[in-house]
Amino acid sequence: MPGPSIVPEHDETVYLVLDDHGPHGMAYAEAAPSMADRESVIADLIDGQFTRPVRVVAFNIGRNWSDDVSREIAEEIQKRVEYLDLTDPVRSFIDYHTGSDQLSLRLR
Repeated sequence: MPGPSIVPEHDETVYLVLDDHGPHGMAYAEAAPSMADRESVIADLIDGQFTRPVRVVAFNIGRNWSDDVSREIAEEIQKRVEYLDLTDPVRSFIDYHTGSDQLSLRLR
């Protein structure tokens, strides 16, 4: 009997975070299929689970599409959490993908 498939379900959207590990290079973070959904990725970013998140990519094999959803995810985090309560790497991720610098805006 074969083991479980590593391919996502037919109509499942998977979200992966490209994380920068400095001198060790960049890599997409490993995630169990149950933790590769939009809400889990947002929660992990808010919790500071990544070294230096660079981008978030979503794909759905069943629907034959993929997309860089970094801006969408950054904007959603902004809606949910106070900017200063986030880690520096997540604030940098938000600033880069939304084109804003929240810290300088709040200090003025």
